[in-house]
Order: sequence, then C-alpha cells, then structure tokens
Amino acid sequence: YASARTDAERANDRIRLAAVALAEGEPQEALTLTEGVTCVERGDALAALARFDEAEELYRSLPNDDPLVRLGRGAVLRSRGEYPEAERELLQALALAEQRFGAASIETAGALNALGMTYKYWGHFDEGRRVYDRALAILIRVFGEEHTDVATVHHNLGGLEHARRDFEAAEPHARKSVELRRRLLGAEHVATAEDEAAWAPILHALGRDDEAEALLRNAITVLERAFGPDHPEVASAWNNLGSTLADLDDAAGFQDGDVAARDRDDVVGAGLLQPALHVVVDAGAIADDDRRDDGARLRTPA
Repeated sequence: YASARTDAERANDRIRLAAVALAEGEPQEALTLTEGVTCVERGDALAALARFDEAEELYRSLPNDDPLVRLGRGAVLRSRGEYPEAERELLQALALAEQRFGAASIETAGALNALGMTYKYWGHFDEGRRVYDRALAILIRVFGEEHTDVATVHHNLGGLEHARRDFEAAEPHARKSVELRRRLLGAEHVATAEDEAAWAPILHALGRDDEAEALLRNAITVLERAFGPDHPEVASAWNNLGSTLADLDDAAGFQDGDVAARDRDDVVGAGLLQPALHVVVDAGAIADDDRRDDGARLRTPA
C-alpha cells in the first residue's frame, strides 16, 4: 500500500489516505483523517472500531444508491446478528455493484464476499460457498492467482468449511491463504501470522498436530510483537496451542504464562472476534471474515 499512500499524500487527499489506512488495518488513523467529513470511509472506520451505532447513523445519512453505503449498513446489521436484514442490504449492494461496475468487477466481488461472511455466521453454508466461489473467480480473473485479495477469499472459504466442520474441504483453502501471504507479504507479516493461526486449528482437527504446533508458535511470536501479549488474537492462539499440546501429550510445555493467556481469552470470548466489514471502491478490497480489524477488506489501493 506504500505507493497508494504516497499518491494520496501528493494529492493531499484525506479521503484516499483514509482508505489506505483502512486497507492497512489502521481504522483510528482513518477516523482522524475523516474528522468532520461525512463519507463511507469514516463509517468504515467507526465500524472497524466497533462503534456501530455511530457507523449506522453515518451510513443512514449517505445515498441509498451507493453500493458501498449498503455494504456498510449490511455489515453493521451482521455485527448485531440481524442476518435476514443484513442479507437484504447486501443483496441490494450486490445489485447496485453489478449495475454500476459490472458483474465481474472487484466491487461485485466485495459484495459477494460480504454476503459470504453473513451466510457463514448465519449457518447458511451452501449459500456462503456459492458466493465465495463466485468472488474468488472474479478476483482471479482480474488479478491472477498471486494477489492478497485472492488470499483473503481463500482464508474466508477455509473459515466457512471449518465452521461446518468439513476440515478436509477447509484445509486446502487455509493452506493456500498462508502460502500466498508468505510469498506476497513475507513470513513475519501480521496477516500471514493471522492466517497461520486460522490454519492451525484445521490441521489439529485433522490430527496433524505437529504442523499445527509449529504454525501457532510462529503466529504467537509475530502477533505478540505486533499487538502485545494481552491482545485477544494472541490469547486465542495460545488457547489453540494448549489444545494442540494436550493432544500431543505435551501439556507440560504449556507454561504458567500461557495459562494466563488462556484466562485472558476466556474473558474476551474465546477469541471469537467480530467479522470484518466490507469493500471500498478504488481503495479496494475484501474482508476477512474473522480478522482482528473487523474490516479487513478487499482493499486494493488504486
């Protein structure tokens, strides 16, 4: 995103800078940049910070015929567990995206991805698989196989199949997301670690505990360095590592500090984070359905 940030800074365009900040997982920066501005990016930042009532009020003040506005509204409804209402908003967003940008556009892929997240949390797995598959096909056609947005949809497909306990179907997608992140972002990137932490429980369910342990230990190192030891993603990874070590008959390796991390995880809800929210045009991108920043979007900066 460095070139997109540079271009936005040269243009002195705060809205574009906010979109880049959202793409980089920095919603507080985006909120500061959009102070006093009524725009989708500000709504996205509020939603990413779990300030859903404020986000909803802002989205309601924006035009109904903007697909990104409808995506934002749908994401807020999804965050509240109002899945039928979220589906209605997101289907409207999809229709508007197809009409305005085309059926094979990245904006349409973003709407499909948002629907996929809603269907997953709603337990409508077949519908979720259908829209995720379509989103993935669009992104591969637009960007090719080697792209972070492609990795994101593989991550989300892995999460959907994991949620319905089809671990054999989940594993190739989880693996693909990690492989892509490592090549595109590097092994020490936070997004890579997050995907490793998501892949590991699937491997654990398949009895591949040695692989799961290695992934979790690496992910914990990266996530602790990025977020600190008390972050819910770190606690969730420690919790999963404890389960893996127990199955390896090596629970003694789970030290006192690790138990404390598990206790923190209990407090925050066993690592069940809010789903990511939605797509932004030109700043681009698709949301991971269980990422920390609640809006890890298909965000390909222009």
